Amino acid sequence: MILAIFQRLRSSPTGLTALTGYAAMLSTLVVGLFSVPLALHFLTNEEFGLWSVVGQSLGYLLLLDFGVSWSASRMLVAPLREGNLEELESWWTVIVTVLCFQGLLVAGLGFAATDYIINFFKLSKELIPAAEILWGGMILINAIQLPFRAYTGILYCQDRWYVMHLISILTSWINLIAFAALLLAGYRTSAYLVASGLSIAANSLLMRHMVRKSGTRLRLSRRAFDFDKLRVLFRYSSGLFLLALAAQITFMTQSIIIGKVVGLGAVAAFVVSSKSLAVVMQLVKRAFESFSPRWMQLYVSGDKQEIWNQWRRLMAWLLPAGMMGALGILIFNRSFSMLYGGAENHVSRLFDLLLAGGLVAQVFINFTSFVFPISARIKGWCLAGLGDAVLQVVFGILFTRWYGSAGLLVGTLLGPLLVSVPYLLLKAPGELGISRRAMAGEVVRPYALTFAALIACFFILNTPAATPAGWWPSNIEFLLGFGLAALGVIWFCKFRVLFSGAKRVEI
Repeated sequence: MILAIFQRLRSSPTGLTALTGYAAMLSTLVVGLFSVPLALHFLTNEEFGLWSVVGQSLGYLLLLDFGVSWSASRMLVAPLREGNLEELESWWTVIVTVLCFQGLLVAGLGFAATDYIINFFKLSKELIPAAEILWGGMILINAIQLPFRAYTGILYCQDRWYVMHLISILTSWINLIAFAALLLAGYRTSAYLVASGLSIAANSLLMRHMVRKSGTRLRLSRRAFDFDKLRVLFRYSSGLFLLALAAQITFMTQSIIIGKVVGLGAVAAFVVSSKSLAVVMQLVKRAFESFSPRWMQLYVSGDKQEIWNQWRRLMAWLLPAGMMGALGILIFNRSFSMLYGGAENHVSRLFDLLLAGGLVAQVFINFTSFVFPISARIKGWCLAGLGDAVLQVVFGILFTRWYGSAGLLVGTLLGPLLVSVPYLLLKAPGELGISRRAMAGEVVRPYALTFAALIACFFILNTPAATPAGWWPSNIEFLLGFGLAALGVIWFCKFRVLFSGAKRVEI
């Protein structure tokens, strides 16, 4: 059965995207497990800190992309599918020109901010020359690489996103091997710069090669530049940028709120106890996101009904997977947090319940909002996302004052429940050409069952017998875990529907 599923996934672009997506996630985890201890062994604590903060600071500067590289796929998909070479050339010229300009902007602002960055972190005099080389080199490498991001849009609308995953796996290992070799050769912080340059160059050239290998020839032409397309591009990309920025702000403010209201000592427990949410969400999201390139093609071709049919069948097993993930967080987050971060770094059972509820809400939001980017109508969703973010921050501050870390999760739940979820139920069905009752009918029952199961498990777990002193799971936790495993067997049997007969989801 496992072999049959693997062969079925391997035989289609969507299946390959799912498989390579999980492989890329595993590769990132393994590379991280090697690179951090390696750096700590060869670098001083100050050099390691420089290595870390340069990467984080550069991430904020690269937000100047304004979502253009992610918008490329939606702008290019129609002319690429229609074989309209003139329209494709025009869009390609606009997108690459904008990315080149943004690359110059990143380089200019990055070099202008060099003294501020160096002085902000109060480095020792001995480390300042290395910091200047590292920061300047990374700015230059990423500015040059920015226009090559346009190739990701071509691969996406060709439904060849699995190529990107494979390239990312290869280049991450190129980075690690080069980093290790250069550290052994005594290059210290410069090892990060050279290794990053090699991996980014390999990534860019491989993307270009794979696009050209597909038979797609893309040319830049000054006469093909269209200012109307430029306005369309920025209307779309600015919405994506604001949504990403809102998500980043809400994520960043969580630790700030905890540190300010509760105290810095509570930040570690919050971060550790929240880790399981990120892990489970990534596991569930990878499967869903593999369908996005195909659905974008179907939407552009006008086949909304097929998108709805596939979404409905996909959610029939993906919602139970999210439900089991939420129950798993509630049952085992105490043990996971104490094992992962120490006995003092588990907040409470109430925190686990709210974390599980947050996963359930995010599953619906992430797996329904996809319709707005593919329809190129994201203004309303952008406003809803910003409103959601504001409410999360405001309610998070208020409830943290009253209930501590668990209160912050109450606040971050209220924002989506008051804004994002209602907006999606009202607007998403229209984009797919279905009734609101049809979409609600697909999600109300499983969500009602999920919340009922979470509440029941919470009361069972909220007893002294279910909460031993150490991290080892109690008998009650083991018993509930066996029940969850039984649900997993049922889910797996339902999962087989995807790979049998006419009812299977087209992948």
